[in-house]
Amino acid sequence: MRRMFRDEHPWDAEEEAVTAPDLDAYERQLEAVFSPGGLLGRYIDGYEQREDQLRLAKAIMASMKQETHLLAEAGTGIGKSFAYLFPAALWALQEGKVVIVSTNTIPLQSQLAEKDVPLVAKVIADLQLGSLRYELAKGRGNYVCKRRLEAHLLKAQQEEVSHLDIARRLWELIDDVREGDRPSLPLSVPNELWTLIAGDADDCHGSDSPYFDHCFIQQARRRLSSSHLIITNHAMFFSDLVMRQREGSGIFPPYDYVIFDEAHRIEDVFSSFFARQVAFGQVETLFRMIRHRWQTWMETVFDAETQELLSPLEQKVRQQMLDALDKVGRAVFLPAGRPDWQAEPPEAGQPWSVLLKEPLAMPERMEETLGDLERFFRQLLETKAQDEPQRRGLERLIQRVADMRDDVRFILRQEGGGDWAHWAEWHVGAGEQLADFFGQNISLVAQPINARAILPEALFKHVPVTLVSATLATDGDFSFIAGRLGLERYDSFIAPSPFPYERNVLVVVSEYAPFPNAPGDAYEQFLFSGLRRVLRKSGGRTLVLFTSYRQMHSIAEKLAPWCAEQGRPLFVQEAGGERERLLEQFRRHPSSVLFGAESFWEGIDLPGDELECVVITKIPFANPSQPLIRARLDWIERSGGNSFDEYMVPLAILKTKQGFGRLIRRATDRGAVVFMDSRLVKKRYGRRILSGLPPFRRGTLQDIPDYVKGQVEQEEKG
Repeated sequence: MRRMFRDEHPWDAEEEAVTAPDLDAYERQLEAVFSPGGLLGRYIDGYEQREDQLRLAKAIMASMKQETHLLAEAGTGIGKSFAYLFPAALWALQEGKVVIVSTNTIPLQSQLAEKDVPLVAKVIADLQLGSLRYELAKGRGNYVCKRRLEAHLLKAQQEEVSHLDIARRLWELIDDVREGDRPSLPLSVPNELWTLIAGDADDCHGSDSPYFDHCFIQQARRRLSSSHLIITNHAMFFSDLVMRQREGSGIFPPYDYVIFDEAHRIEDVFSSFFARQVAFGQVETLFRMIRHRWQTWMETVFDAETQELLSPLEQKVRQQMLDALDKVGRAVFLPAGRPDWQAEPPEAGQPWSVLLKEPLAMPERMEETLGDLERFFRQLLETKAQDEPQRRGLERLIQRVADMRDDVRFILRQEGGGDWAHWAEWHVGAGEQLADFFGQNISLVAQPINARAILPEALFKHVPVTLVSATLATDGDFSFIAGRLGLERYDSFIAPSPFPYERNVLVVVSEYAPFPNAPGDAYEQFLFSGLRRVLRKSGGRTLVLFTSYRQMHSIAEKLAPWCAEQGRPLFVQEAGGERERLLEQFRRHPSSVLFGAESFWEGIDLPGDELECVVITKIPFANPSQPLIRARLDWIERSGGNSFDEYMVPLAILKTKQGFGRLIRRATDRGAVVFMDSRLVKKRYGRRILSGLPPFRRGTLQDIPDYVKGQVEQEEKG
């Protein structure tokens, strides 16, 4: 297996056997780290060896040495972070390798970089193996660019610029700044100013910059290139992979192994980063950038005369893009001249999305006009580009226009074929009326349906990977996730959580609840009355998980007066709202209840008595009206499969496990999980979902006070 984008071949096996430890030697090192009284125990108070943690570490080490892929589910409490960090560090340090560790969430990424990896480095030093080098990878937009900051100040000598006082003060202090990323700066920088002075790939002068040798971005790149471990997140990892596919190089240096933590989210992040999209805002941004000369190379290229020559062409591009999107939008969303609201309207803040049923023609006039714009920029390249930054900048503009034209054609003509979903979105504003500028609210999108159409060739054939999560297996194996990602050959590791769920978790299922699709508002009325009964028993510290923002806000509105009467603060998530602020409020009020949707099903940590009861309102099936989900279901059916059994249920198993996992974060935690969906016991697929959870004790609402107040005997047998 080739190393990722390395020019050299893998080490000769004979040389490797001489210079690097064999697998047995690595396993002895891991035992020295994890054993009772071992090296890790010196740094962790009350350390206890976890057999499954050591087993997982050895499995990952074997994957590295044998260049095989590994899929691993490690239940909460296994200690999976150290289980993959130690083998990665030992292998990379002793064999001169580079390992990427990617997470889905920024909090976990920060925990690894600021807490876990530094501790690993200390333990490695105790083994006298040398100094472990590691780096948290950030995009260039996280760093201040000295040249752009200076250009902003020079521009201020000729015209009025925003936040001049802050820019001047930052320039005075810049030599004392070490890292150069935004959090490390000695003063707060407003977003408006940051946009103008942050690193920008389209405005990078590279080695032509007078500050190249002292560039914060280049310094970070140099640290990355000498690191054994690189910590990043899935979004940045796939951004790098897209760059490698399109340009041949990326953000990271060549690497030898990838560990994906929170790997159950890989497919969704992958699809979004390989997406193609067209919207009127792209045209707006392009011409606004040129008019205001946001990039320093534009100052002399787009002078007043050039701007005047460009103006009529700008108007044509703007109008024809608007007309094209308007035409598509009306054909898709207004076939009878008015919206078809028979379909379920979109969630608050979400666009109304519809799959394109058949290919549409590329508007000839728009294709010609975008070609004219491309030729205009090429002429500037030939006549006005005086230096390398100007040439590079104009080449990027030319590519930007070409990409826009290609993306419109790709989506409308459905050139992705059956492996892609192609759809239109209408961004419906509150109280919005149809107008002449309807096209401004329409966007066209295409995303790959299956990661397996791209990832095997783009990643898996080049570099071995470990995919690990607390929730990765369905029905006791990895066939679902492996099939979705295109992994055909891999090793497996499954270890349940060591926490005593059967003793500490009560599960209540509302067996007589009406089905969510019952006529009228029967189910919603049941939620309203049922939640009051649950809250009377739990007394607070209750998280209620919904699958729909609309239903969540409807129930919250009905329940709010009762909560106020009972003295129970009710906190409700808003679409796109700040999660951490809500969690902090919830922690401060022991009698409170928190309503959450999408982002609250995973990634939140409320240990101990911060959370004592979780309510799951209904089975978290994916929404089949979402275009990407619909396209995946259709693909499975076209291939002769059963989309419900093969996609909807496995996905619901994983998400239910995530929601269930919010309750128990430590071995001593206890509480109740209430399911308000009777399909879990009345339907075959419901029982399949329940069987994917850790062992638990079934009970009734009457038993909840015992679990939330700790009245059950700790050593109860049976």
